[in-house]
This record gives sequence, structure tokens and C-alpha cells, in this order.
Amino acid sequence: MEKGGVAVPAHPYQKNMFDNCLGDRLKDLKNLYAIETLNGSATPEENGKAENVAEQLGTGKLGGSDAHGPNGIGKAFTVFQEPISSLEQLVTVLKSKNYFAESRI
Repeated sequence: MEKGGVAVPAHPYQKNMFDNCLGDRLKDLKNLYAIETLNGSATPEENGKAENVAEQLGTGKLGGSDAHGPNGIGKAFTVFQEPISSLEQLVTVLKSKNYFAESRI
């Protein structure tokens, strides 16, 4: 953030191979503009928990496929309402919350 960027927690409730995840510690993070609330590799329950926290915190909601193979490509994604042509524009749009998560799951 000191450099002008935006950190976005990805699939915060999806357990990794070590049975770990950010989980409810997500609620303690400061200066969040967005949370990945729809991930193609996460379960509906995991995505739902992220969605609920985003609602509580008033953050934007991103989607991502997190594809580890051809079957995962395009399952979840973010729809931006305007064209983005630079990193600076991306940061501005992420802060504006002018986007939404979408799924083909």
C-alpha cells in the first residue's frame, strides 16, 4: 500500500495442502479494498464464507479461476465495467468497486 498498490486476499477460506487458510483472520486485516469471493477451485461453502466477510467489511468482490489445469480455466472471473489499460487504472478500479465476480461453475 505504501507503493500505491492494493492487496487482495485470494480464496481466504480454501484450505491448502497443509490444512491451513487465512480464514476468519481476514476480518482483522486493515485497508482491504477487495476480497476474492468466487474461486473456481474453492467449494461453494468456502466461497460463501468469503462473500459474507466481503459484505460485512464492505469490500469489492473478485472472481478468479485459480486454474491448475485446462478444466479450471474460466470457471470464475472478474467482470470490470470499464476497460483497464494500466496498473494504475487497475488499482483505481479496485478501489472504486466498479466490478463483480462471475462464475461458470
